[in-house]
Amino acid sequence: MRESEFWSFFGVHEVTGADDEDEDDSGRTVRLSTGGFQDEITLELKCDDRDRVARATLRLRESWAVGPPWGANPFALDVARSFMSALTPRADRTAAQQVLPPLSPADAVALLRDVSGQGTPPWQLMAAYMGMIPDIRLQFSMCALGVSRPVEGWIQIEIMTF
Repeated sequence: MRESEFWSFFGVHEVTGADDEDEDDSGRTVRLSTGGFQDEITLELKCDDRDRVARATLRLRESWAVGPPWGANPFALDVARSFMSALTPRADRTAAQQVLPPLSPADAVALLRDVSGQGTPPWQLMAAYMGMIPDIRLQFSMCALGVSRPVEGWIQIEIMTF
């Protein structure tokens, strides 16, 4: 997982003193931070009692990720796509790569405008990311990938492993 460029390129690191034992003692929560844009990005890993990632959550401030001046901020798209690639279990990476939305804002917009692709997993992921549909959850063999807006003003991308 940490061998991916997500960790080094975005300067992802554990926030000192952020490990919290959960109330039910079934694991711990690890808060992470990026090298930049810390007010725009939050990262959290929920680890099980064997210290394996059970849930990975990325939140992007909506006004930064999809607002002016870019429409779809290329850096935010890169963070989101890299997060999904890096934290998807190895067994599901090939399947997940086939449904991840495009990296460039122009390609993302073209995907959303393509009527023939409407309803496909890549279209649904991009539409949920852009706020065109409320949420999406895709299930693979070892994980589920979801995009939603459970907190006002934030886009949440979550990977839950089984």
